[in-house]
Amino acid sequence: MDGIALATLVAARLLPALWIVPALGGGRVPVPARLGLALVLGWALRPEVAPAMATGRLLLLLGLELALGCVLAAAASTVFFAARLAGEWVDAMSQRPGGAFIVLEGESLSPLGTLELLLACGLFFACGGPELFLEQFRESLRRLPPGQWPSPADVTAAAQLVLQAGAGALRVGAALAFPAIAALWLLEGVLAFAGRAAPQLPVYFVGMPLRAVLGAGMLGLTLDGTLALFLRGL
Repeated sequence: MDGIALATLVAARLLPALWIVPALGGGRVPVPARLGLALVLGWALRPEVAPAMATGRLLLLLGLELALGCVLAAAASTVFFAARLAGEWVDAMSQRPGGAFIVLEGESLSPLGTLELLLACGLFFACGGPELFLEQFRESLRRLPPGQWPSPADVTAAAQLVLQAGAGALRVGAALAFPAIAALWLLEGVLAFAGRAAPQLPVYFVGMPLRAVLGAGMLGLTLDGTLALFLRGL
């Protein structure tokens, strides 16, 4: 297998991460830029020795490498989607006027979810995340070189990795959002008591800014926990 074909296979394994992981580009980066970066990194990271493979099976191997790349991307994006989920859950509990989402470039976004996602991306770069990702990617190339079919054990491990990534995103997101959600539940109890004690009090309108400020404030107070969970995810 020549160097160009080998680099193309490596780029195919890397491309899903550049497409899915927010800190590595995500959907905001133009498609030509992502493709070019994948090809450049594929050439730089290609193994020196690869198993011989017929050229006619290159398209089939590209599909295999894309599937492997999706598994790696799912694992790498866990902490980012967990942070976004935490912000979206708190936004939903805050019951903002007009809904908990804003529309930007045709996409519905949660303000706190976007803030938490940007914070996670910043922590990713501050903690050496790109270098760690490339190290793990090199390890995947060493364990399963491009052009080599995975064994049944490898397929089972990949399926477990995807399931663990999804469960981890939900678990970490719930842990990040729990303090703010608990505080919002407590506020709901206080507002309900105030509404019963003073029926003339406009509880709904009084509660809207309180929910928004309390939700954002509790997320801010738990930034140290966010950092700890993020580092644990890395």
